[in-house]
Amino acid sequence: MASRSTQILEAAARVIARRGVRGLRVEELAAEAGVSTALIYYHFKDRTGVLRQTLEFISDRAERYTTDRDPDEPPPTPREELEQSLLLELQDTVEVRE
Repeated sequence: MASRSTQILEAAARVIARRGVRGLRVEELAAEAGVSTALIYYHFKDRTGVLRQTLEFISDRAERYTTDRDPDEPPPTPREELEQSLLLELQDTVEVRE
């Protein structure tokens, strides 16, 4: 079972996906995560803390599926690296769609 803070971060990622960063409201996040607003403030102090940690959480998860590279291959050119990153971001997998 995921920790409460991870559960909140996953819910925040879903709310941001639906409403955007500016649309994130702590009350809606609490309802989405199934926790109280007090618990959100306990873990993250304020809305800015929620946003900061959620964006780091999303970035860390994306890094897992966008940085897989065979160590024996020569390093890609900047264009190839960008192309590959964009293609990996658009994969049709559950992790990427989420």
